[in-house]
Amino acid sequence: MNSLKITGLISLVIIDVLIISFAMFTGLSAIKTQQIFQDNQFIETGRLIQAGGYNTYVREYGDPNNPVVVLIHGFGGSSWDYEEFATLLARDYYVVSMDQLGYGLSEKSLTFDYQRRSQARIINEVLLAMNIEPFAIAGHSMGGDVVLQFVDEYPDRVEKLILFAAAGLLEGGGAQGGLPTWVIDLTVRNYWLQRTIFEGAYAVESFRTAEVFDPMFYQNAQIPSDVFLKFTQVTDGGSMGNRLSTIDIDTLIVWGELDTFVSVDSAYRFDAGIANSTLVVYPGIGHLPFQEALSESLRDVRAFLSN
Repeated sequence: MNSLKITGLISLVIIDVLIISFAMFTGLSAIKTQQIFQDNQFIETGRLIQAGGYNTYVREYGDPNNPVVVLIHGFGGSSWDYEEFATLLARDYYVVSMDQLGYGLSEKSLTFDYQRRSQARIINEVLLAMNIEPFAIAGHSMGGDVVLQFVDEYPDRVEKLILFAAAGLLEGGGAQGGLPTWVIDLTVRNYWLQRTIFEGAYAVESFRTAEVFDPMFYQNAQIPSDVFLKFTQVTDGGSMGNRLSTIDIDTLIVWGELDTFVSVDSAYRFDAGIANSTLVVYPGIGHLPFQEALSESLRDVRAFLSN
């Protein structure tokens, strides 16, 4: 048998192994997903509010007579990300945490464009429907980009701004056409692949667990592929990056020194660009400081809000 035939046979064997491995990987992911859907109904603890023509899922914590703090999650996240932080902060504040449209348990509309400014508009409509004003508003990661555009659009409604590992400095358009939906199905809905990516968000090892990951996956697995495709086509991300000097609101910037999703370099750029800003950076912490450094985040947020 000549070397070409041997090489061909080896290639076929490798391809067969890869196909079988992928099928097993996908099958195990489907089984795990079904189990998660059965186990994670407990996270549905809020309510839907119709505002701006859409249904937004909102979780509320604490006494409505207390000062208000609004929490906005990041890409691939939900209001559930803030659950422990919001519960503890609610001892002194009325905390409103909501799922942006398309995420978590909010409506997943095929007609909404999912632009950052559009998300900010819906957040404003929800808060108006709840008769909430004034308030402090916090955004994490992509949610930080959204709240930056919120304070640009509605500056008179916001008393204070908090940025947790915020995106928003890189201005760029979405993908032209985006990924094929079958690619989204194979990647976004694959439990093991998503968990590998997810674990990179945390610098603290104890958070890289199924207990932390599964509620997030449960919600993201319900996002239709056509809606997820729209997420990748957002064109106004980072549009506030060159206009930070226009922000005239007291701002707290909270970051993890070991953040690999949004580099701590962005924290220093935000601090330099926003006139009335305070920066705190936690050593040994990753992309979710309000989880990984819960006590420190609560301490610093409370001090900022009460100052």
